[in-house]
Amino acid sequence: MKAQPKASHYINGRYVDDEQGRPLEVVYPATGETIARLHAATPNIVELAVEAARAAQGAWAALKPVERGRILRKAADLLVARNEELSRLETLDTGKPIQETTVADPASAAEALEFFGGVVAGPVVSTWGMPAMAGVVVVLIVAQQLWAVRTRARSRRSLRV
Repeated sequence: MKAQPKASHYINGRYVDDEQGRPLEVVYPATGETIARLHAATPNIVELAVEAARAAQGAWAALKPVERGRILRKAADLLVARNEELSRLETLDTGKPIQETTVADPASAAEALEFFGGVVAGPVVSTWGMPAMAGVVVVLIVAQQLWAVRTRARSRRSLRV
């Protein structure tokens, strides 16, 4: 099989499978070839995942925003470093041309993580969640800070009167 993972699920840092789950064949749309065999999540698997998420949430919530931003940016770096491998898997899974997946899928996911990693670590600015708006965000932040400085200066002048 061209894309067979170690197991059907990855939960709490380990590969997990439950053969009681409904069998799933992953088919490469371009050829009809079965490229992986997996098992759907059973209620047991779902419960394991929910428990792991609940257990991790407290530690995540306790992190400072800048630390969360670093983690998101590290995830983006990993996507960029593994772009070729992830693009190949995306092509096998969806049938999209490799020329498209190489520049679009892992790369755009990495850009989104970089964007949100920067947003969570810095001032909160509404940008409609668009990574392409990063340049606008910088302009908005600078404009916001200049406006705040100007407003403070005006307030100080009015207090002197």
